[in-house]
Amino acid sequence: MLHVFARWELQQRPQVYIPGEVYEPVTPQWREGMTLRELVLKAGGLKDSANLLQAEVSRLLTDAVMSTDITKRPEQTVEVINVPLGADFLARDDGFQLLPYDRVAIRRLPWWEMQQTVMIRGEVFFPGQFSLERKDERLSMLVSRAGGLRPDAYLEGARVQRKQDGVGNVAIDLVKALREPGGEHDIILQDGDEVIIPDRMFTVKVVGEVGFPTSLVWEEGKKINWYVNRAGGFLEKADKGKSRVVWPNGMSLPNKGGSKVIAGSTIIVP
Repeated sequence: MLHVFARWELQQRPQVYIPGEVYEPVTPQWREGMTLRELVLKAGGLKDSANLLQAEVSRLLTDAVMSTDITKRPEQTVEVINVPLGADFLARDDGFQLLPYDRVAIRRLPWWEMQQTVMIRGEVFFPGQFSLERKDERLSMLVSRAGGLRPDAYLEGARVQRKQDGVGNVAIDLVKALREPGGEHDIILQDGDEVIIPDRMFTVKVVGEVGFPTSLVWEEGKKINWYVNRAGGFLEKADKGKSRVVWPNGMSLPNKGGSKVIAGSTIIVP
């Protein structure tokens, strides 16, 4: 019996590609008669975020690429074809046949975005998770949506924990943010932010190279050295010049010029 091989059986079978807004981007082997609809179904179908106006098919112009004259660069090696889709695309036979190495791009709708959320905890009337209503939603807006501040809210101790890009603690001034909504201190919130507004604080913690690391009762107007002295003073190996106070909102100030110490602060002596 004589077996006649197809051309593709004698070489590595080419693939087709479909990245973008499909559920399972795949690179299946091409076969004769394969359609765009068939490829989309292999990729699990179109996401809700897919732009249904059209798909972009980039096609390798094999005749140009495989020219026998390798010394002459072809003017064009890829052809881009825009194929209309429509909401009923998968329910009908599109008839658009794919060729080897076709790459199908399903674009994302330009304004499609899932809800972004932030969390507010502590001394507000309605703590919890909130969806951002707009791209430029600010700290003061969130406090208002959370019902405002409870009587024991300690604004100077408020802070923001930011997850995006591993930023961590963001030092804020909630007093100024609420006094001047939309101003420079009224920061724009990002997805995943956690706003923490503690209740009243009454102590100052002293840690590091001091005689007796401890927590002391906060006193109005007292400076770093005053608290250090009451914690046993600087040890001989302490680096006094690098001692600092960290406010409860995350702001860090060096021990220079009598830096202000507010309730809830931590004084660090390296």
